[in-house]
Amino acid sequence: MQQKISVKFKIGSKAYSFLAEDISLNVGDNVVVETILGQAYGKVDKIEEYNPVKENRELKKVIRKATKEDDLQYEKMNEKERVAIQETKNLATKLKLDMNVVNADYSLDGSKVIIDFIAEDRVDFRDLVKELATKLKSRIELRQIGIRDQAKMVGGIGICGRVCCCAAHLKDFEKVSIKMAKSQGLALNPTKISGSCGRLMCCLAYEDNYYSEVYPKIPKLNKEIKTPDGVGVVIYTNALKQTVTVKITSKDGSSTIKDYTLDALTSKEQSASSSLQDYKNYANSLEKNKQENNNSAAKNEIKNIAKENNNKNINEKNSNQQKNADNNFNAKNKKHDEKNTKNDNINQINKNNQNNKTLNNKINKNNQNLNNNQNDNKQNKTSLNQQNNNQQKSNNKKNKKPYYHKHNKNNQQNN
Repeated sequence: MQQKISVKFKIGSKAYSFLAEDISLNVGDNVVVETILGQAYGKVDKIEEYNPVKENRELKKVIRKATKEDDLQYEKMNEKERVAIQETKNLATKLKLDMNVVNADYSLDGSKVIIDFIAEDRVDFRDLVKELATKLKSRIELRQIGIRDQAKMVGGIGICGRVCCCAAHLKDFEKVSIKMAKSQGLALNPTKISGSCGRLMCCLAYEDNYYSEVYPKIPKLNKEIKTPDGVGVVIYTNALKQTVTVKITSKDGSSTIKDYTLDALTSKEQSASSSLQDYKNYANSLEKNKQENNNSAAKNEIKNIAKENNNKNINEKNSNQQKNADNNFNAKNKKHDEKNTKNDNINQINKNNQNNKTLNNKINKNNQNLNNNQNDNKQNKTSLNQQNNNQQKSNNKKNKKPYYHKHNKNNQQNN
């Protein structure tokens, strides 16, 4: 069986939802749950049936019902929290950090501690974290909170004599403005409308909707109003009872004080205002008839003047339209001429480009012919050189005499 369980971790803290599976729990039981920071020890505040269709988010699970060992571990962590607060205060004064340590929260297994503090400005607490980690031997997370959060954690007694609303039952802080105190008719004395945190009291927002509806209907003090018994001056108002106390003075000089409900005053004012409105409507109708009868000629003259003015305006419009048409026609002609000149220039440029291309082709042909002639000359020179070399070789062979012929001659001479 699955159940949705609301768990509070400290008195007056916000309740968080968890999923309990196959665990029988009652309101007031201590449980161990799984959170983002690790295992936590809390008390069951509310039990509901779990409907997965309505839940838009995945709920963390309840690990187990708290045992005696868990209770002892929780008390041990509470003692360590006091030590952590004192150590943080000492190190903050040593490092000259302008911060006020408020609270410390250990996870149930003691692996992580969250330390809450108040400061007017941002605080560079990197050195503080290093020294705390060496002394406390656990993961440290420092979190800066507001002064209203401090009042919620520490608690206290308000000027009403009861425990502060933020510590008792408020889940979230609502916006409170000085306008709420004004609409409720409270004296704008900071000591009377401020809470123990120094901010405006949260309870000012409780009845703001009612006062914002009723306050505009209530007449202001020392204002003359009409009542069923005559004209009087407002001396006191009660927004909760919706009554007005009026002082009525008679012609004799005697005065009487009476209480009237807002409904009686508004009905009287509405009847008087309706009769006055009828009289005003009748007077306005008479004035309209007089004006229609007396000013008919003036209306005709005004109509004639309006017609003349309309005719003048029409003529001026026609002349302006004609001028605009002429200007547009001239502008179009200018654009057409400019386009023609541009086209002529483009055609001339294209012709010049074609002529340049033909000249370049001729120059390239001449260069090719020169190159061919040079190659032919080179070939002719090489052929002539070969012929000369061959001729010279043949001449050299003819001029030479064989060796054996010389040797025979020498032998004959010797003989």
